[in-house]
Amino acid sequence: MESNPLVSIIIPSYNNAQWIGMAIESALSQDYSNFEVIICDNNSKDNSKEVIINYLKDKRVRFHYNESNIGSKANINKLIYELSQGKYIVYLSSDDYLINSEFVSQSVSYLEEESDIVYVKGKELDFYHDKKLLKKRKYSKYYTNKIVDGFQVFKDYCNGKVGLGWEACCLRKSILLKIPSSNFFYGDININLRLTAHGKVAFLDIPSYTFRIHSDNESSRYNTAKHFIDERLLLYKSIIEYMKHNLPEMTQDIELSRKSLIYSEIAFAIVKLLIGNKGEYTIYKNYVNYHEKEIYKKVIFYNLKYKIVKYIILPLLKISLTKKILLLFWGHRNLMKNIK
Repeated sequence: MESNPLVSIIIPSYNNAQWIGMAIESALSQDYSNFEVIICDNNSKDNSKEVIINYLKDKRVRFHYNESNIGSKANINKLIYELSQGKYIVYLSSDDYLINSEFVSQSVSYLEEESDIVYVKGKELDFYHDKKLLKKRKYSKYYTNKIVDGFQVFKDYCNGKVGLGWEACCLRKSILLKIPSSNFFYGDININLRLTAHGKVAFLDIPSYTFRIHSDNESSRYNTAKHFIDERLLLYKSIIEYMKHNLPEMTQDIELSRKSLIYSEIAFAIVKLLIGNKGEYTIYKNYVNYHEKEIYKKVIFYNLKYKIVKYIILPLLKISLTKKILLLFWGHRNLMKNIK
């Protein structure tokens, strides 16, 4: 147990000159005494480089500039696997910011006290930049300064009960290095789910990170069949294979969790693609009908059943509107439980 291990706060940068200063300042405001802030700029076309250079007078800040754009995922991998020197890693997007000055020190306390904790997760807030609106997320029951078995966290993620992005996340680097680097779009989910095969997760009961939602968010631009297949379905397939390999005794539970996860994923993708582009929906539908036929049929069946109840059965019932709404709500919850 070290009294003051080095923590690397990594910030990948690309064309966020208007916000990266706030991100860096929020990192430097941490009350922990031994950390480095590493920024890797991916050949930004705005004045990000000039903004970042202004912070180099603080010896805790290190800066690397890519002479050519290597892609966002490769840039993050470079920060993790090449540039970071800390025992623990905190990820901070260049357009987001930390809001709990004790986040790093609280995380290190957990990680140093229990060596089988693979990462610490704090609460996040969403900031809708265009509306100037700050909103709380719906938090899991775990966010009560609680330490939870990793496999239980994995199962609850698959059942939609907890989110596992890198917002407000402090990771144990020695375990992280066991996870093969990848270029999946959702690299944070890829790593955090795999990490649950190696130990416990600690949850902090305090908002620690603000996720800025704006029109230029990378995650807001990918409503295509290819994205939902390559970056979500194939990502989850890879993770499931990893979990089964590392936890062979849990294979049956992992498969049950997989079905629940893929059901929710297909239902979500179908709605998004139907709203956006019916041609993309057709491509996606054909893919899942071939590769996940059983689950796809259940998605269609239970959604059809729900619509029959909503549009045919409920209008015929001679009950109050309030009761109809309640029946519709609880009926939908029960349909979702049936599939799982």
